[in-house]
Amino acid sequence: MNALIACAVVGLTLLFSMRPSAASVINLGPADGTTGYTKIEAARAGDEVVIAPGTYAFRVHLTAKGSAANPIYIRAQDPSNKPVWDLSATLVENAPGSYGAGDRGRGGWQVDGGTGYHISCLVFTGCHTASANSAAIRYYNGATNLLLRDCVFRNNDNGITGGTQNSEATVEFCEFATNGNLSASSPTHNMYIYGGAFTLRYCYVHDSLQAQNFHVRAQNAVLEYNWFARAASGLEVLIAYDDLDAGMHAKDLCDRLGQQLNPVCKLNIRLWRLSMLKIPEVMQTAAREAARAALIIVAASGKENLPSPVKTWMGMVIGAKNGAGGALVAQFHGVARTVKKLTPAYAYLKRIARGAGMDFFSEVIEPVDDGIACSIAAIQKRACTRTAVLDAILQQR
Repeated sequence: MNALIACAVVGLTLLFSMRPSAASVINLGPADGTTGYTKIEAARAGDEVVIAPGTYAFRVHLTAKGSAANPIYIRAQDPSNKPVWDLSATLVENAPGSYGAGDRGRGGWQVDGGTGYHISCLVFTGCHTASANSAAIRYYNGATNLLLRDCVFRNNDNGITGGTQNSEATVEFCEFATNGNLSASSPTHNMYIYGGAFTLRYCYVHDSLQAQNFHVRAQNAVLEYNWFARAASGLEVLIAYDDLDAGMHAKDLCDRLGQQLNPVCKLNIRLWRLSMLKIPEVMQTAAREAARAALIIVAASGKENLPSPVKTWMGMVIGAKNGAGGALVAQFHGVARTVKKLTPAYAYLKRIARGAGMDFFSEVIEPVDDGIACSIAAIQKRACTRTAVLDAILQQR
């Protein structure tokens, strides 16, 4: 009998030693200052982090292991007065936080292999990095059972990014608005999911600034009962012109192209005067925009070679394009159609297009009488005109 009692005691001891410790409630408020991330990151399975109203300006790095049965809760104390994570005062990589690796700027909150995090009723804004590819929340490295609910993502490089092949996340009742970065060399989105399993439901995703509302490459994606509106994504067009008349003719081509593509696709047009490219900062910005443009129009005189700064700029575009494709249109003025292919710029731009993996089109803009060209009837006629170059571009859709 004593042996049986001893065995029972040992068994009960082992059983109770295997029970999880009592869950903790961790309270966080603005008074915790810029080291408040230590409280959030200390939470373990079953714990609940309760965040008071206010504005917070530090990074958070989540690596703990919760589960579907025993998650880690991070929530607002008052759902009607959501705490705000605002990192707009500095770049994300320069904000306070425990994570010090080179990719620390990729997200205001990073779920780095953490599992079982349930995050609700928070606002994320102002997450930007020097490389223009930060996000309010980034999850990766096998992060699973991530649940985001009733959160707001606004004015970040990206609203949310993430998804390694074995990751899993669910987003519900959230709003993603005006995320994106117009100075980014690559597209930035309200949401960019690049792997794993992803579920999005009951969300409002709208008004992306630079590219798409929702860019998804997840292996398995479920989208249900969401509202998507007013994505900025369209056909990116860059016009580089040497004088006002040339710029107007190039814009005229875009207007006609836009009419043919409407309503399936809209044109996002940016214009740069060739003479401005001699300024290094302008050249770099114009090169970034040209690199992501699907259509580049160079409107210039056919009598002269292109200036050296313009050629330098085009060289930068080739390197950034890296064979991504698109179309390059050369619009020449001041020469006859019959000598177009003999102009100094023609051979150069054709070679540039080939090097960038772009289709090449060219046309000569012949002078017209100003009085006729500016009449209402002439404008309406031009808007409906299908030229050879326009037809060729449309065939590449």
